[in-house]
Amino acid sequence: MGADIYLPSVNERHEREHRSLFDQMVLNRDHLITKLGGRDKVMRDPRLSKQVDKLQQYVGEAYEILTESPGYFRDSYNDTSLFWVLGISWWEIADKMLDEERNLPIEHAKELLAFMETERETFDETFAAWVEKKRKGKKEGVDGALYDEKPWKFDTEGGSVEDWRKMFRTKLDRFIELLKRSIEMNEPLHWSV
Repeated sequence: MGADIYLPSVNERHEREHRSLFDQMVLNRDHLITKLGGRDKVMRDPRLSKQVDKLQQYVGEAYEILTESPGYFRDSYNDTSLFWVLGISWWEIADKMLDEERNLPIEHAKELLAFMETERETFDETFAAWVEKKRKGKKEGVDGALYDEKPWKFDTEGGSVEDWRKMFRTKLDRFIELLKRSIEMNEPLHWSV
């Protein structure tokens, strides 16, 4: 689950250009599974599974191309959530800024852009505070309260602090670019949160 945000015209064009590759990779994988005797047989036989794994890798690569649309942004509701790191709630923004059709009107896109650019200026401090909470085993809920969780050991579990910083910084930059594109095109973003 997560927040999915689209710039419809850009995302639809990107999908038209790349959807057939993804669909073909899925068909190839599924055809091989059928040819090898079905999912159950493939799952039980490591040799067969290895053959399917290669095609599944192609499916994954095609999916990445499909979802790397300049008109699409996704922020999962888990520890990879940019908004959670920033202490922001997707639902609160949606409630305050979206219209009845779940679109972000341009005037609100401008407000959100200004806010996110301010967040970018203070990102390193915000991120450092998030890292410290993770190391101490604290997780901030959407209600602002801190909850206990297993303390993180960044370098041994899930990547280095620098890997996480780069990922979140990239997500922040991508979201800001999507907001700018929406404003430049005078096309509201559609939100699914």
